[in-house]
Amino acid sequence: MRPLSSACMSASATLPHTTMGSKIVNNTATQIERVEAALASFEWYGKDKHLDYAIETCLEDVDPIPLPDERDTQYPQWAILRARCLRLRFDREGSQDDIDTSRQLLEAIQQHPHLDRANRIEVLFRLGEVHYTLFDAYCDHASTDRAYTFFSDALSVASEQGEPIKLFDEIRYRFARCLSARATLRREEAHFSQAVEILEELIARRDYNDPLRINALQTLSVAFYLRYYVSPQKPESLLTQCEKNAREALELSANLRCRPYVFSVLSSVLRQRYLRHPAADLIHEASELGEQGATLVLRSQWLRAIDRRLLTDFGDMLKDARTVEGTLETMRKAAHYERLALTGVHPTTRKLPYARCVMNACITFCNLCEEGGDPKHADEAVTYGNEALRYFPAQAEQLTVILAALGWSYGLRYSHYGDDKDFKHAISFMEQASERSKNKNVEWAECGMPELHRNLGFLYDQKFRRNRQATDLERAIEFGQLCVDLDPVGNRKPSYLSQVGERLLYRYELTGNTDDLVKSISSAEASLSLSNSSGYQRHTILVRYARSLRRRYEVAKDPRDIQLAIICIAEALERYEKTSFAHRTPYLSELAAAHQARYDHSGDPRDLRAALDTYEIASTNLSAAIKDRIEAARAGGILAYRTNCVWAAAKGFCTAVALLPRLAWIGMNTRDRQKKVTFATGLLACNAAAAAIEIRNPEHAVELLEHGRSIIWRSILDLRTDIQELTAAHPPLAAELLVVAQALEYDEVEAPEGTPELEEERSQRRRRLAERWEDIVNQVRELEGFESFLEPPRYDKLQQAAHDGPVVIINVSEYRTDAMVITATEPLVQIPLPDLPCQDINALAYAWQHQTLKYPKDGEGSRCVDQVLQHICRRLWDGGFGHIAAVLKEMKAGHKNGDFRVWLMPTGMLSLLPIHCAGPCQPNAFGMYDFITSYTGTLSSLLYARGTSATYNNAGYRMLAIAQPKVANFPILRCIEQEIGTLLHSAFAPNMTFLSEGETTVSRFVAELPQHEWLHCCSHATWNSADPLDSAFCLKDGKVTLSSIVGLHLRTAQFAFLSACHTARQTSLLPDESMHLAAGMQVSGFRGVLATQWAMADQDGPTLTRVFYDYLTKDARPPEARNAAHALHLALRHFRLRDIPMYRWASFVHFGI
Repeated sequence: MRPLSSACMSASATLPHTTMGSKIVNNTATQIERVEAALASFEWYGKDKHLDYAIETCLEDVDPIPLPDERDTQYPQWAILRARCLRLRFDREGSQDDIDTSRQLLEAIQQHPHLDRANRIEVLFRLGEVHYTLFDAYCDHASTDRAYTFFSDALSVASEQGEPIKLFDEIRYRFARCLSARATLRREEAHFSQAVEILEELIARRDYNDPLRINALQTLSVAFYLRYYVSPQKPESLLTQCEKNAREALELSANLRCRPYVFSVLSSVLRQRYLRHPAADLIHEASELGEQGATLVLRSQWLRAIDRRLLTDFGDMLKDARTVEGTLETMRKAAHYERLALTGVHPTTRKLPYARCVMNACITFCNLCEEGGDPKHADEAVTYGNEALRYFPAQAEQLTVILAALGWSYGLRYSHYGDDKDFKHAISFMEQASERSKNKNVEWAECGMPELHRNLGFLYDQKFRRNRQATDLERAIEFGQLCVDLDPVGNRKPSYLSQVGERLLYRYELTGNTDDLVKSISSAEASLSLSNSSGYQRHTILVRYARSLRRRYEVAKDPRDIQLAIICIAEALERYEKTSFAHRTPYLSELAAAHQARYDHSGDPRDLRAALDTYEIASTNLSAAIKDRIEAARAGGILAYRTNCVWAAAKGFCTAVALLPRLAWIGMNTRDRQKKVTFATGLLACNAAAAAIEIRNPEHAVELLEHGRSIIWRSILDLRTDIQELTAAHPPLAAELLVVAQALEYDEVEAPEGTPELEEERSQRRRRLAERWEDIVNQVRELEGFESFLEPPRYDKLQQAAHDGPVVIINVSEYRTDAMVITATEPLVQIPLPDLPCQDINALAYAWQHQTLKYPKDGEGSRCVDQVLQHICRRLWDGGFGHIAAVLKEMKAGHKNGDFRVWLMPTGMLSLLPIHCAGPCQPNAFGMYDFITSYTGTLSSLLYARGTSATYNNAGYRMLAIAQPKVANFPILRCIEQEIGTLLHSAFAPNMTFLSEGETTVSRFVAELPQHEWLHCCSHATWNSADPLDSAFCLKDGKVTLSSIVGLHLRTAQFAFLSACHTARQTSLLPDESMHLAAGMQVSGFRGVLATQWAMADQDGPTLTRVFYDYLTKDARPPEARNAAHALHLALRHFRLRDIPMYRWASFVHFGI
């Protein structure tokens, strides 16, 4: 890079205005001078058109590597110019071919037999530039060594006797840059000193406005900064010298190419000053300077490697700025610049620079996710972190940083989705970072370990919030205290203290120990005393403090506490009053809780109104996490119901129920959705229905129960919705919807665990597919005639589920219990059941599921089970099922066509009880067992089963019969042979595929099932109350789990006879989700299922099979799934007439049509 002399300036001024089509006609000195001036203009001033002119002049129609020609005396000069053009084009545009050709061309020139001294020096110099440019682009340490050698050789030759070399100062300037970089990499103080000495001499001697002098000022400031950065003592005098030179360079560099980098180094210096002495004005000025530099580099058509580093550094600086400004917008801006830095970069050729960019992006998106609450940013952070880990060398110092950041990114995602794999990844990466920090990167250990401990504390905090295990909370408190003890940077201490205080409050709420409440408030107050009015996460600190004050108010009733709590939350909310902010909803909920606490103590209706209004506002914040919005709406509903504001209660509960399907988002796999629903729903839908009944709108109660129950299964069935009408009206949209639905269904199928990379790719792919699914569904709803596409069905449609007989919904809420009898044409009949309160039903369910069904199945145990079962049935009958039966009996009397059937839809813990056999349990006494009863989880599933009948080919009824009597750790099922023998003599025999023992493999079962309409399965089955998706049929080589069954899509399936234990047994964790094998068979496509609510007796299988199929095919009629309920009813009456104990026959139940 040669400074512009007056002659060069003159030549530059005479560059042709039109450069297209220029050729090398005569190799004249004037042309060489013009090209040199053009290249200098680009290098000093960044004039792209001048580089374009030089490239066109030197390279067009010319072999880029001509052989040395002794006859051409000007060949070396032109060849050097071509090499310079190629190097500068590589520096600008990044083509590897250009830099390789430049190097090869210069190496070829070295072989020229008659190189004069000046050209020999320039060739060495330009080779040094090539290798330093490679270092700039790739961070290749070996390139600095090669550049150092060439620059040294050039200076050595130039120092020999002879005419002065006009490039001498420029070579020394480049050599000083190389020395500074080499000193940083090697930690060599001597090289720093030599670089500083050369630069200071150049600055002192060159003209004041000379571009080389100004660049030397910028390079000198960088040298001082790098010297400070690698120095263990971190002397502030180096920052002072750095700032002084950078400010002078900034003043003089208005038109120079180096100006953005002057902004950048000055911004970095001020950032380091801020880290030493936290002062808002320092970081604000650093932010402004950094943004000016970033703006300048983004004006260019190309981003150079150094430009990307500048953008990344600016993003880093903004991460520190947020600790003062504390605004979400700061982090969004940082993420924007980090993305720009990665635009167009190629990881395969620029591994280390790319790794550094994605490492910084990972950290930025972690910050953005934490501050903004958008789980997509956690996904981005994980992606960037894994990319950085992939491309960093194993011994790189930054590896500790990326391990810590990657662990944090997984931890943040765990906080949103609750995937245990994310928790394990987070712990693993953070522990690796902690281990590496013991031996490497002492500087990071000092500053990074407090953050690492903070993130570990956050991780265990999130785990505690999910499972309420005290051990997790203790780990969270332990790590939080380590942050406080180790933090060397004062501006983070307020946040650390606040987190400790919050966790101490959790422990108080868990144990009731008031010492923890006192310590919590003390930590919060210490945190606030260290936090300025615009400090990092001050809004969070304020709300945590307010929550502790509210808890103390609930104990001590000091009105000053609750007033201060309200003031603190108001200040926190004011900070994000005009922006979308995920944390706004929990802050509003805490404000509502404060008003609620004061209302509970004072009875002031203004506080009640404020609490209800604030809960409502909190639930409607579209930027908030769904779980936070649900909690706000639920809390408002509970408060309103308790204070007899039933209309407000109905509104709050309705809002919460409407959000439930989004909580169990289709973007998560079924198992993760199950966890979400387990910890979040409770009796929400039932309480919402109770509020609707309270305001005399039972039809809306039915809609709410339909929308808020069986959420997981309904989301799967939505993917299988009939789109024939949409296909006819809008084929492209329908086609894409189908493709996305099929991809989501395919992704739902459980696959063997692959590499972490494949699992990560799969989980993110699913989330992106789910987002696209939602986008398409919203597009469809904007079309005329499709406004209600996949919307929750209205009552008039749900009523059609009672087409073949009444449906009885029994809603059990915390407030009331009601039965609602739905018929296809008549108004809904509501039957209050005040004698069956929720507490009594819960007690009955607990006694039955957790005590009675555990009795041994010997003679004495069986008698006890039968006694308890009859007691439960009588209690249900006396509590209100007698009234229900009376209404049904009256309906039956008016029924004229065909069998009178009844569908039962219990809710809450009532789903765990055998309501189909409620009755007096006396000989010849009328009871629910006298009706042909079926169960249904939802009205929609019943409608779906009826809707699939058109796909059934009535010409055939192929049956798959499974017989697996022997399973490890289970008793032998000795009656299976007799049961299957019955089938072999039934009407199904000609079309039956029979798999026994050695043939009953999981793969064979899954392969055969779609080929048959009917299934008869005799085997053991397992019931997993803690994880119902692991409930399974036991076959020869493994289990067919519920999670794998729902992944099947059986388009012609009709009926499944599950002759196995516990196939319709509900779990108390998810009573409203129908998480059992029978429901799974319905989701997979079966229109009807015969199953067991508890263990069946082996000897009952053959009898039930014979009687059931005899009735089903009576008078040689073809078997139909719609007749199965009647056949089961008659078969069970056969058991009752033979005095079979109730616990044996009552276990068998029918689901579906």
